[in-house]
Amino acid sequence: MGSPTSGDLSGTAMNANETNSPSRFNIPRLVSRSLRGYWQPHLALVVGAALSTGVITGALLVGGSARRTLESLAKNRLGPFEYAATAPGVFPQADLAKKISRRTSWNVAAVIQVRCPAAARGGRLKIARVNIIGVDKAFANLSIPPGKAIISANVATALA
Repeated sequence: MGSPTSGDLSGTAMNANETNSPSRFNIPRLVSRSLRGYWQPHLALVVGAALSTGVITGALLVGGSARRTLESLAKNRLGPFEYAATAPGVFPQADLAKKISRRTSWNVAAVIQVRCPAAARGGRLKIARVNIIGVDKAFANLSIPPGKAIISANVATALA
């Protein structure tokens, strides 16, 4: 006679509840046993999922808020501008802004930007890179009086 470990199971008795019938392995019973037997890993999984959801939701809310704040700051500084077209190294036609405005019915303003060195006090004081921006009358949001200029704080400090 062989032992049960040798593969001979003829001497063991099985009742009807211990058979491999499909009714023994039902899903609710399997879930219930899993939750009872492995409650700690399941709890860790639920807590981790909840924390991850909170972090991602918070990031989306803060990111959206920051984006709206930056858009608001840009609109307050620049005015109601939506598009800018640049042509580095090329000066476009003088009436290009008017032509675009007529064809598209957009409010268009011509702006020229030049990056160059600047000097003051007879050349004794020099600034390596200065952006000079020229605007036409349609660029009314800055309301710069004729013959005046707006300079940055860095340039003002360097010129002082």
